[in-house]
Amino acid sequence: MPAQRRVARRGLRRHDSILTAGNGGTKPVQALLTLYYNQGQGQYQMRQTLAPSGQMWVDVGDLIREHIPDVNGNFLPTGVTQGSYDLRELGTGIGTLYEGKVVYDKTYGEATYGCMVCCGYKLMELEYNPLGIPVTFQEDQSVLAWDTCSGSWVDITGDFYNTWSTTDPSIATVDASGTHTGVAPGSTITYTGPVDEQMQVKVGDCPIAPEGPDGNDNVFTASLSCSPSSVTRGSSVTCTATAQVPSGATPTFSN
Repeated sequence: MPAQRRVARRGLRRHDSILTAGNGGTKPVQALLTLYYNQGQGQYQMRQTLAPSGQMWVDVGDLIREHIPDVNGNFLPTGVTQGSYDLRELGTGIGTLYEGKVVYDKTYGEATYGCMVCCGYKLMELEYNPLGIPVTFQEDQSVLAWDTCSGSWVDITGDFYNTWSTTDPSIATVDASGTHTGVAPGSTITYTGPVDEQMQVKVGDCPIAPEGPDGNDNVFTASLSCSPSSVTRGSSVTCTATAQVPSGATPTFSN
């Protein structure tokens, strides 16, 4: 089956279970295996970096019998006979992790299977839209995506390295990492990508598609004047911030 991103959950059966994972990609990936027991109240976690074509083999029986601690120093109780597991590929980008399982039972024989369930990105956008940039100053922009694996927004800016551009460099420029520099008052648009990402259409359906969110940039001039211009400790001063902004744009000041 094709490699998918990210999560697999299956029950652990009596008397021994061997869990496996492999990296079907061309770059190292980090795999996180979490075993759940005691009706999900207990957790046992293993983290391992897999090289391209590398594999991860976990004998659950050995973990219990040999009292092997997990990454947090926890142990699997000797009385555990059932539970579930979660296998996740950490990081961003297209998933390359795949999994399999062998169940051995003295009474009922053995069985093997494997089925990763993908959970890619659902939404993708720039963190600030519009992005306000004072003339001659620099402001950072980020690409965020809603990760259906974790149910949260994640920063995937690194996936878009060296794909940034603005429609009018005379207003604002942007470097390979998304840092913008205000050149002159006005408005422009920032484009990213396209970059191949794994997007979730529905549960279990995560095709790879080119993505590249865009957003507006507003460059303005700003000045700060204070009266009196100098004060002694404990005295008060009144400052006024003034900005010249493009039509329709609203600057935001904070102290």
